[in-house]
Amino acid sequence: MAPTKYEIPPKLPVPSMKDCFKSYLDDLSAIIPQEEWEKTRALVQEFTAKDGLGPILHKTLEELAERVENWAHDFWLDDMYFKVGLALPVNSNPGMVLRRQNFTSDSEWLRFAAEVMYGAVEYKLLIDGEDVPQNYTREHDPLDMQQYRNIFPTYRRPGLIKDQRIRFSGSEHCIVVTKGQFFQLNLFNDGEINTPAELASELTWIVDHAEDDPQLSVGLLTTMARREWAQVHKILSAAKTNEKSLAIIESSLFLLCLDDECQVMSDIDVNEETTTLHEMIHGGGSAAHSRNRWFEKPLQLIVNRQGYCGLNYEHSSAEGIPVVAMIESAYKRAQAWKKNQEIEMQRGRHPKMTRRESTISLGNGRTHSTTSTGINDGQPIDGIQEESVDGHGIQDKEKQGDDDIFNETSPKHLKWNLSDELLTILDATCHDIDRLAGDLELRVYRFDLFGKNVPKQFKMSPDCFVQLALQLAFYKSHGHLVATYESASIRRFTQGRVDVIRAATKEAKRWVEAMTLNGRSKEEMLKLFWDAMEKQTDVMNKAIRGQGVDNYFIALREIGTALTGAVPDVFDDENFKYFNSFYLSTSQVPTSDEKTFMGYGPVIPGGYGCSYNLHEKQILFCISSWRSCTKTSTKLFSGNLDEGLLEMQELLQNTSS
Repeated sequence: MAPTKYEIPPKLPVPSMKDCFKSYLDDLSAIIPQEEWEKTRALVQEFTAKDGLGPILHKTLEELAERVENWAHDFWLDDMYFKVGLALPVNSNPGMVLRRQNFTSDSEWLRFAAEVMYGAVEYKLLIDGEDVPQNYTREHDPLDMQQYRNIFPTYRRPGLIKDQRIRFSGSEHCIVVTKGQFFQLNLFNDGEINTPAELASELTWIVDHAEDDPQLSVGLLTTMARREWAQVHKILSAAKTNEKSLAIIESSLFLLCLDDECQVMSDIDVNEETTTLHEMIHGGGSAAHSRNRWFEKPLQLIVNRQGYCGLNYEHSSAEGIPVVAMIESAYKRAQAWKKNQEIEMQRGRHPKMTRRESTISLGNGRTHSTTSTGINDGQPIDGIQEESVDGHGIQDKEKQGDDDIFNETSPKHLKWNLSDELLTILDATCHDIDRLAGDLELRVYRFDLFGKNVPKQFKMSPDCFVQLALQLAFYKSHGHLVATYESASIRRFTQGRVDVIRAATKEAKRWVEAMTLNGRSKEEMLKLFWDAMEKQTDVMNKAIRGQGVDNYFIALREIGTALTGAVPDVFDDENFKYFNSFYLSTSQVPTSDEKTFMGYGPVIPGGYGCSYNLHEKQILFCISSWRSCTKTSTKLFSGNLDEGLLEMQELLQNTSS
């Protein structure tokens, strides 16, 4: 591990094999019939027996844990992201909505975008210098800070077997995209960040010179299924012009997407927040702003001419918390500038736009150095051997003679050489992203009758309260429970990402059955509720403390497959596959501004996505499903969620009086 200022958390422990498989069988019993459960129990008994394969794999995992920083990290990244062949928009990349702005002119729109860019670069320099304050748990245990370093200088490149992450150092440019056209914009001059006024001037030039040419909307290719895009990527990069443009995009710090009007994509609840989230998740289709994206970059800042703002981010790079921290910092800077503009205008003065503002100070007497990234090119990242690249993304052996493409006057319009074959592929891709975007049934709504104040009143975890509400809503909608995913941060361990908090438990099933059947007394329902709450709290605490089952099972499966040449029977079981089919995928993404929220699509056909943001007196939900699935309904689910939350409040309040 490289030297660091930060406190380093302990290593992730290897959980008990006995405890993990007991939890597996317990939770599985809540979602499959008894006769199926008996078959799986027999496989578990065989696998975990003293002379079974389980103890051998467990010992191998313990030995691996001694050698590496985090035994789960690489297995989890491959399983969750790099080996998944689905298209990135909707299926993987979340969208985030920020507080809407009111722009009175294009110049104000572009200056605001420049302020956001400037704030993002400021935060990037803080990350480089390890000046972002260390994050801690409530118990003041240090949290791992490595995810912050993945927000800016990395790229997810498609592969024929699996994707890989590439890390760059020394990059000083971003990509600005408007009307489907891509421009390189240098962010620094002689080691200093260009001022917001200078950046706004460059953005004005870009908007004025961008020509609308759908045939050259190459960003749409990043909406393809991953293995198909990997094949097309090889064809595209064969032309030298395309290779250079790809290198510039890959090595950029981020994308700035300058969009026009939002497209209404919902017939459920046509409200501003739902429409905006569609825009941030997928861009609205090929005729709208999906062409204004490059979905493989970790960070795409989106500033809409109408004032709708947000981002799309490639999820393998980081979890939501570091991304939220970065964008809220950058956005607050832009909002402060806009507020100052409004004050000056009210006073009858027009604020001055200076060409050169003060140099950024990073504190402690430090100034920005373009070589202070602390990242070594060509070093393995996330267990994958990367290519040796410089800050421009060109391999050293090919770099000679190409430096001039990065030294031209900024901004630079990226060029493409598209053959008839590529144009045909691009045309087909337009239809695919239109179908994908149109299939997303999304609803953003605010439950405003209470928030985390009610569960806190009864001394329970607000998050566990919402998880039980989601179980009740699903049961009301479909008459059974399903495997449920909630992200469990394990950043209290070195290189920690997430494990899974599972909410479909035996205790939850007994409670939701009681809540939906007539003849159960309030006292009985309350007892079952507290049993479910106690279980959910225990599951949550175990997961965040490194005792979850999902990372452990992924590791054993991959180790077993590598050692024996076949997937172990216990993991090849159809019931195990169903256990890992997350028909309800959820997460809580806290933000400081109640107008800021994040959402995403379902992770499997026939499933729901549900992110939520708990505030003191309201809960914001972003619920998604597929229109093409006749068994699911975002409208039905959200209605039952509303109803269930009120029933839970009534249950608690009536029995406490």
